[in-house]
Amino acid sequence: MKATTQHCSLCFLLFTTVLLCIQHYSVVETRTTRDLLNQKKSMLQNVKDVQTDLLTMMDVAKTLALPSDQTMANQYYQEQQSKLEKTKLIEKTLSFELGLLETKCKTFVGENCNNAIPSNCTTEASHATISSSLFTSVVLPSTINIIGDNDAGRKWSNFEMASSCDQYRNPKEGYVYEGATGDGVYWIKTKTTFKVWCDMSSNGGGWTLIVAQFETDPIGSWAQGLTSTYDPTLQTKKSFVLDQHLIPGHNYTGFGKDLQATTVDYFKFTYTTGDIPVVELVGFKANANYRIHRHSVNYYLAHNPYRAMDTAFTKFRNTLTCSKSYSETSWAFSPYYSAPGAGYAMLGVFTDSTSETYAWTVWVK
Repeated sequence: MKATTQHCSLCFLLFTTVLLCIQHYSVVETRTTRDLLNQKKSMLQNVKDVQTDLLTMMDVAKTLALPSDQTMANQYYQEQQSKLEKTKLIEKTLSFELGLLETKCKTFVGENCNNAIPSNCTTEASHATISSSLFTSVVLPSTINIIGDNDAGRKWSNFEMASSCDQYRNPKEGYVYEGATGDGVYWIKTKTTFKVWCDMSSNGGGWTLIVAQFETDPIGSWAQGLTSTYDPTLQTKKSFVLDQHLIPGHNYTGFGKDLQATTVDYFKFTYTTGDIPVVELVGFKANANYRIHRHSVNYYLAHNPYRAMDTAFTKFRNTLTCSKSYSETSWAFSPYYSAPGAGYAMLGVFTDSTSETYAWTVWVK
C-alpha cells in the first residue's frame, strides 16, 4: 500500500508538471515561437547574403588585382575563404535549429505558431542562443577601406577602384575613407584604369587632378589625353591634360596651383575640354562672381572676360582663364605662348614676364 501511494504521488507530480507545461504559457525572452522562427530565417538569409558577398569579393580579388598586388591579393583571398568556411558552419547550425523550432511549434502549439512557448517546455528553444553567439563571434567581412601608397597607387582593400577621387573621399555604403588615406596617388576607373592625384584636403577633399600646365612644357590641346610622360605627382614637371572621356563625372571645378585644388577658387561647373563660352559663376571661397572662358580663336584683353574681345594674336588663342573682376585676372594659361608668358596670371598677379616653375592646375569633384 505504501509503495502504491508513493507511485501515485510520483504519477500525480508528473501529471502536474505536464499539465503546467500545457496550460501555463510565457514568452521566452519575450518572443513567440513565430518570432524565433522568423529570427532564425532572417539570420540564415543574412548568412547566405554574406556568403554571396564573400564569393564576390574573392572573385574581385582574383580579377582586379594588378601583378604588383598578387601577394596581398592571395592573402586577402585566403582570409575570405576562411570566413566562408565559418559561415558554412553557422548555416548548418541555423538550419538545425530551424528544424527544432518548427517541430516544437507543431508539437506544443499546433500549426498556429503565434501562440507563446510553454515556459516549462523550452529545452529545444534554448538552442536559439547557440547560433546567436556563434554568429556574432565570427569575424564577418569588415567594411572596405583604402590600401596602397603613392608608388603603388591607392585603391579599395578588395582591389576595386573608384571612378573618381570623390568616390574614395565620400564612398558608398560598405566602404569607408580609412586606412591609407590623404592626398596622393589613387587608381580610378573611367573609360580606362589609370592613376590620378587626389587632393583629399582642400574644401572637403575628393578633388581629381585633370590638368597640369607648366610654362616649360605647355600643351596646346586641352584634350590631348594620356601620354608616356604622364606624371600625376608633378615631380617630373611634365604637363598633361586628360581628354573628355577620361575625366570623371563631376559637379564642381577648381582652379589650383600645383597640388592644391582650390588655390584660386572653385565653382559649381562641369568642365569640358572644348571651347568654353563666357560663363559667370560664384566662387565658393571668395563668395564673389568670376568669369571663365576659353576659345580656339577668340580671347580677351589681359585674358580677362570682363574686358574687350580680340583675335589678333594667335599665341593668345586657346587661353583658359578665370577672372574675378575687370581689374583681376585670377588664373590664366596660354598654351600657345612660349615661356615666360604661357602662365599669364595666378591669384590676380600677372606672371607673363616671369618664369614660374609651378603648374597651373584644374580639378574636378
